[in-house]
Amino acid sequence: MQSTDTSSLIIREKENRLEHYFGLEIIDGQESFFSQSFQIDTNNISKIFSWQTQLPLVEEKNYFVNNKKKIVRKYYFDDEKSIDEEAFYFIMDNRLVSYNSAALNIQYFYKYEDSTIIGLLKNDTTSFFKR
Repeated sequence: MQSTDTSSLIIREKENRLEHYFGLEIIDGQESFFSQSFQIDTNNISKIFSWQTQLPLVEEKNYFVNNKKKIVRKYYFDDEKSIDEEAFYFIMDNRLVSYNSAALNIQYFYKYEDSTIIGLLKNDTTSFFKR
């Protein structure tokens, strides 16, 4: 059974990277995050990092949102030393749109001003956005 969930996403700019943090909480005045951050290199779209590992860009797909072409990039995460952590990150305009983990059977979607792309991804019947 597939589950879909939402989570808070905090994006901070640091040097030439956009750092994405999931599930921010403040506990006793200290920031705590649901999971490890990942970073997008704003100078090189082929480079994103998670758990200190560079994730390969595996595929791109064009969608049309309000008559404008938007490119969604799909990156793959796999820690060879671990089991059941494989996941895909879907990035558009240097922002995370979706996190999809078949191993954990979860999907996260992150809404922005125009969340049309989320509906397009959810309805994508190609192998680009695996369910």
